[in-house]
Amino acid sequence: MKLYVTPYVIPVLYTIIPKRRNPVIVAKTEERIAFEVEIKKIGSNELHLIFENVSNVEPLRSFVTEFLKGLGEKGLKIVVNVKNVFKSFKISTYAILSAHLMKILGEELGYEISLNDIEKYAPLLEDQKLINYLPLIMALRIAALNNKSLVYRLGEGWVNLPSKNSVEIYMINMANGVRSRETIGDIDLLAHVEGVNVLRAVQSIRSKGSLERHVIMEEALQYIIYNIEEIIDLNMYFKCKCLIFPDVNGSSLICFRKPYSVEAYEKAHMLLGDNE
Repeated sequence: MKLYVTPYVIPVLYTIIPKRRNPVIVAKTEERIAFEVEIKKIGSNELHLIFENVSNVEPLRSFVTEFLKGLGEKGLKIVVNVKNVFKSFKISTYAILSAHLMKILGEELGYEISLNDIEKYAPLLEDQKLINYLPLIMALRIAALNNKSLVYRLGEGWVNLPSKNSVEIYMINMANGVRSRETIGDIDLLAHVEGVNVLRAVQSIRSKGSLERHVIMEEALQYIIYNIEEIIDLNMYFKCKCLIFPDVNGSSLICFRKPYSVEAYEKAHMLLGDNE
């Protein structure tokens, strides 16, 4: 089996607004995901996909199956063994593995798979259960393959961001999934505010400014749009400067201050901004 090691990438600023595609800021971290891949030809027209140490494996199995079918490839046994995983942001792990497997498997089978190919075709392979999270997933995929923190907008490409500053963050996995409220208000106005907040955050990142005021704005937007009070202690959410994101079978939080009133969290070091 061949070993691959890649940076762990996470979302930083983004709120899903129904029927809108706003930009997403994602960051690489100092943490790594390692995984092994083995590809064997077998004497049949079937596909045997074995994923070891992968939680919620079905979206990944579906993605890889559709990718190989699109290539017209059969008679393969593929084993993927993930060496280390995070409990938080399973959506990041899914995005990282699906992106890298698209490139690795394609090239091992004799195809040239570019970053632009993945941006163009990966959305067509997406599991329907995750289709509403496609802007977020694609941003994570591009960041993982590009090995860069970046801002991304679905269908419009991406811009790399400085990734030298190391910022300690805390990640929390929640069993309950975040969802949009039934009544939100003026969607166009909220989408505009969200887009402006992300773009100004990009300016702050480039000018070595703090993200704190942009996190506060994003918290307010998330409170308006999501059912956050049903998932997490709001005092902790606001005091610890947290943001919530949809995850595979649940949700995950990123907090910029050490969280309290939760049983477990994972620490990571986000790389975003230039050296001061």
